[in-house]
Amino acid sequence: MNTPLTRRNASTPIASIPSSLSTRSTPSVPPASTLYEPLLKSILARRFAYNVLSISAAAAWLLATRSPSLSPYQTLVLRASQHQYRKALLIVFVSSTSLTLCHSLMSGITGTGGRDDPKLGIWTGSKKHPFHLNGRLIYIFLAQASGAMLYWLRDVLRDRFDIQWMGHSNISKRTLSSLTSSVISMILLSAISTLLSLFIFGALRMLIFPLLYRIPILHDLLRPLMAHFFRPKYTISFLWSHFDLVVRAYLIVLSTHLIWDITSTMFDVAFSMPATATEGSKDSALILVSGVSCADSYFQLHAFYELCSLSSVSKGAMTKPPLSRRGIADWWVRDRKDKAAQKALPNRDLDHMIVEVLGIFISHSLREDALGHVQRDIPRVLEAMVLYLTAIEEYQSELSTSLSAAEASTGGNLTATELSRLVAFRKETVLAGEWIDALSTGVLNKSPSPWV
Repeated sequence: MNTPLTRRNASTPIASIPSSLSTRSTPSVPPASTLYEPLLKSILARRFAYNVLSISAAAAWLLATRSPSLSPYQTLVLRASQHQYRKALLIVFVSSTSLTLCHSLMSGITGTGGRDDPKLGIWTGSKKHPFHLNGRLIYIFLAQASGAMLYWLRDVLRDRFDIQWMGHSNISKRTLSSLTSSVISMILLSAISTLLSLFIFGALRMLIFPLLYRIPILHDLLRPLMAHFFRPKYTISFLWSHFDLVVRAYLIVLSTHLIWDITSTMFDVAFSMPATATEGSKDSALILVSGVSCADSYFQLHAFYELCSLSSVSKGAMTKPPLSRRGIADWWVRDRKDKAAQKALPNRDLDHMIVEVLGIFISHSLREDALGHVQRDIPRVLEAMVLYLTAIEEYQSELSTSLSAAEASTGGNLTATELSRLVAFRKETVLAGEWIDALSTGVLNKSPSPWV
């Protein structure tokens, strides 16, 4: 009697219990451009308005894409070909011109000293020739233009326009070291630009103006403006006969560089520190997941930093950035090992932060992930970390081999030039090793405990 029922049950499959858990779809993550980036941009905008503009009352610009070149010549050629840096140079020239006009205006109101022109106006003030241009003001304009060009070149070669991520590092120490080097360079660049403007002004009076003055059409136009420049002729005695003007130009250029450096330093400090975009937000997890998919690595770095801060209380110290080295002779075109390492690992800080976040997630999953959603990806994560660490160690061994080969090929008898090149090569190799070793050490220290 039970046999037909048993056969029917054996041949008929058992229906599964209906459940709404399997039909739930994972929530869609909005793109970073609509969720995370507006929050981070608003924080950076407030930081820029209150921490930069309120202190320096000047403008600055943001170029977050880092593309290091191997030599200073390549760096200058690359930056000069980019529209953002040409625009930055134009802004520097406009700023120096505006400051010169402000100084001329203020000297016209309060000036009581100076050689034959206490007010430093546009015209010489002669009743017989009212439209003669003031050569003193032209010289100051040339000094300011030379100072602006040298300042732009210095910032380009120092990668000053790139944002240097601070993370866990000591902000006060880095700011103090940056200010110290900036003060020394300001004094030197101001002196060089002041002396350079002397030669430019002499070339204008002795070569360019006479050539333009001989053109028939321009002769009639320039005669009321600059005919007095040819009487007397420009000589090398201009330096001590107008020494007060040279000192005045030097102080103006120095004060201009000081204003620019204050703005740049405040901008570096404000935008190099991490920003918390999810503070006070209800869907902080969704915002951070959206943030890690940002197309811009600078925004990604903030998202991973905040994700790491929310996942762990303890934080490791970031390593110091590599110091820029200066050489002589072939320094301008020679490829540098430290720059090659930076070019090979342009997103070192971001990679370090990603490894730290993944290590924290895996370590927490061993205690808190009961269903094993994270643990199933542990083998792939460990494999990727091992391959990444292997590639880093191979590059480190290549650097050590290249240094040993360079030292062995030189032998014992070295000239002063060869010795200086070997010392520079050794220092650059050490800097490159420090740049790579910081990442490899971070991968080892921040990796999950089962791997270590």
